[in-house]
Amino acid sequence: MHSWSYLGFTDCNKKVYPEDARFKCDGCDKTIPHGVYRYKVIVNVVDGTKGGNTAFVLFDKECLNLLGVGAYLLRDSMMERNLDPDMLPHELDALVCRKALFKVYVKKQAGSPIRKGPRIFSIGQIITDPKMMSKYGERTEERTKFDDLWDNVVDLTQCVEKGLWIHTQ
Repeated sequence: MHSWSYLGFTDCNKKVYPEDARFKCDGCDKTIPHGVYRYKVIVNVVDGTKGGNTAFVLFDKECLNLLGVGAYLLRDSMMERNLDPDMLPHELDALVCRKALFKVYVKKQAGSPIRKGPRIFSIGQIITDPKMMSKYGERTEERTKFDDLWDNVVDLTQCVEKGLWIHTQ
């Protein structure tokens, strides 16, 4: 089962694993007495201009911004209501059919420079403010149509390490 949250290290965003009576960080191998619950939510984003879609992973920063509540408090609230904290909480329904602008960064996949495999996309920012969305909406649509970014994802390699504003509806 895929959970919507994970137990992370207190000083970074890496996952921690139980080791004896403590927790060990997956990134730096440090051990700590307790971890912190963080968001890791997979969402399907649909581009209303071309009908394309992709999956993004929203982590703690993005979910806190969109939902206004931390993963720990949400899990705690679910346990108080006798709900399984690993099941998707109803509060995540606030993300369904929500319009937003995503600032997406495209990075090369490790390995061969001619490899035709998947690229790494990371979210730099999510904008949901209607005034900001209307400001970027037209420019973003023009750029998307002009560059045909969603017609051929492989062509995004030309934009490696540059931020892209991808308009979704």
